[in-house]
Amino acid sequence: MRLTSPKTLTLFASVLASGVLGAGCHSHKDGSASGGPGAGSGDSLILSSSNPLVRQGQLTDISAVISGFPALIDGWDLLMDPGGQLIALDDPSRVRLVVGDPGVYIVQATDSEARAGVLDLIVQPTDASLIVTQVILGTDEDDVAARMTVSGPDHFVADRVGDASAIQHLARVRRDGVRELEVMLPFKVDDIAADELGHVMVLRPGPTLTDALLRVDRDLVEQGGFAAPDLEGALWSSVIAVTRTGRTVLATNRNGGQLIQLEADGSPVGGSLDASALPLPVPFADVVDLTAGLDDEIYVATATAIERILPDGTVDYGRWDPADQVAILAIDADACGVLHVALQDSDGGQCGSIRQLNWLGGEIRRLSDFLDPDSLRFAARKVINPQDIAAYSDGSWRMYDDTVSVHPTWTSASWIVAGDVPQP
Repeated sequence: MRLTSPKTLTLFASVLASGVLGAGCHSHKDGSASGGPGAGSGDSLILSSSNPLVRQGQLTDISAVISGFPALIDGWDLLMDPGGQLIALDDPSRVRLVVGDPGVYIVQATDSEARAGVLDLIVQPTDASLIVTQVILGTDEDDVAARMTVSGPDHFVADRVGDASAIQHLARVRRDGVRELEVMLPFKVDDIAADELGHVMVLRPGPTLTDALLRVDRDLVEQGGFAAPDLEGALWSSVIAVTRTGRTVLATNRNGGQLIQLEADGSPVGGSLDASALPLPVPFADVVDLTAGLDDEIYVATATAIERILPDGTVDYGRWDPADQVAILAIDADACGVLHVALQDSDGGQCGSIRQLNWLGGEIRRLSDFLDPDSLRFAARKVINPQDIAAYSDGSWRMYDDTVSVHPTWTSASWIVAGDVPQP
């Protein structure tokens, strides 16, 4: 049922505002009716959700239309919410809902003619199983290096099992762990990141960024026509991110620390390095990982904190600051507004864990145990030392874990690719 004293939150003009909408309402001074041409007082205000299946901690954008046209909304209300928050967007016909606990959420929109539309959402719990999808064998003395990324339905992995002289592999992997395609590389891979079209950026050691950054297609073939700029003596980090619109982002020490954005052909966004630059809110030497969010915002992780930078350069400080015993190792964001964090910690006596954060930076849950469908291979398993993490657009994800905890009869070490599979 609806609350008798609903929370009323007002839409204010702001691009990707990170604050929660405040109380109150406003009306249009020109007296124009909501909706497009032909909208009259008898037309219904219809609300719809951009995400048909919303889970705990995820977000969805709510749109309001009248007669098929975007409606000019005076006020957005949360009539019922188990911990939800409304966030302003730059379009008065839309608002962003960040959900909290599972349950029923009721969103209401009201236009200047007092027409109201209501949308009921049932938010599902994040019940899921962290399961093994692939086992990679080595020896007890072997080291492991692995980087991961996702592009649409494809999961890409760059890994090396053994010392620095071991062969480097780059693979396209199905969700069930089967490697559809794999190539051997004659160089070490520092990081990989992909866009929504299947282009994979590969960062390798090199004397200049032009030499170090290349692009391969879905079939792992290097693509021509890409050339990153020379950073004119500046250093760049060993991690990269690619936004949903295809821009590659690197952390550099230019001018005391900047994020540099590159177009699909490698040229700087805006035509120059200075024009492409966004602020780097942490010391360059402390950067552990980068990832891009739903609206091309950039998340920068150090070992102890995560910051967010909006496309206009606004910095959202202190996005997440875990306990002192935690060391962040890798991050990735999905299209549902959830940030996935792989880290080492001593919480509960374990060596590693996966944390999930909502779009506002609040922690949703912590995972440290996973299952193996083949019970003969493993006893109960714990996350030991996650190397990297990659999230699919639907909110499921994969991690690469370095561990020696294998079946008691085995004498070799193994590396586990495990995934979180949401229940239907």
